[in-house]
Amino acid sequence: ASNFTLSTHVKGFDYLTNHTYSNWAKPYVTQALQEGWITNTTHNYLSPITKREFVTLLKSATPTSYNSLLENIIQFNGSSIYKENLKTTRGEAAKVLYQFLSQLDLANILPSKTIVDLDQTTDSYAKAIQFCVDIGIMSINENGYFGPNEPLSYENALCIVSKVNAIINRYDSYGLPVS
Repeated sequence: ASNFTLSTHVKGFDYLTNHTYSNWAKPYVTQALQEGWITNTTHNYLSPITKREFVTLLKSATPTSYNSLLENIIQFNGSSIYKENLKTTRGEAAKVLYQFLSQLDLANILPSKTIVDLDQTTDSYAKAIQFCVDIGIMSINENGYFGPNEPLSYENALCIVSKVNAIINRYDSYGLPVS
């Protein structure tokens, strides 16, 4: 298949290189592989990601000292075990990011971009979406639509996590706040 190529490692073993992502996503996939956030896989990067996979990806892309801030996002009881393994939407991903970054006091910004379809979601999701768009970790299209109910693809998740990683690395240079 044209989505994969056979490559040879410097140590002499062969492996498949996965190309199932859009051209714009290549730098994010490359960064995630180089940084060790993900491993080389046959996973299709265009496919939707689950909430559990998204949070796991966030954990792998941030310093371990921040992992405790992501612990309560995934619940390990009741129906959440089932729900967190379903495809996540862009709106749900925004809410996860908002919950995480607001614990670092990074969520106190004034809205600056108009998002046309915020009325398709609840106030808590709208606030999270507005925040993620305004700080540049998620985007709207040229008509101002966010698509809160659209599935989040693995390649989009890698792009978002790369941007969060850059923010955390700048933030971390000042140190994790002590509570």
